[in-house]
Amino acid sequence: MWTRMVATAGCALMLASLAQAGSPSTVGVVTAVDGNSVQVTAKAGATTSLHLDGRSQFVKWITHQPWQQDNRADRSKLTIGRCVQIDSDDANVARLVRINLDDTGTVWSPCKDIAASLR
Repeated sequence: MWTRMVATAGCALMLASLAQAGSPSTVGVVTAVDGNSVQVTAKAGATTSLHLDGRSQFVKWITHQPWQQDNRADRSKLTIGRCVQIDSDDANVARLVRINLDDTGTVWSPCKDIAASLR
């Protein structure tokens, strides 16, 4: 019984990692937002433009306590200067947009190095 449970958990973790590996992810600072697209500047100044559609989902990217805070977000939180992580499909359409609401210059921001290079 124990062996079966461990094997099942191992398979589930492996499948989850394969699913995550299949979708490209972009981390950076939003430099432009249009009605149907977002432009993100990542490390080394690489700029990526991704399309937004009705299936794009938005959540708050929580990087510090309190962990239990509400993680709901919408497209209105996607503003210039915000740090984001965007998972997209092969056609550069954003599927999951994580938006960090902390100031990009703070220690809590995952994009503090990118924001400093943009100034």
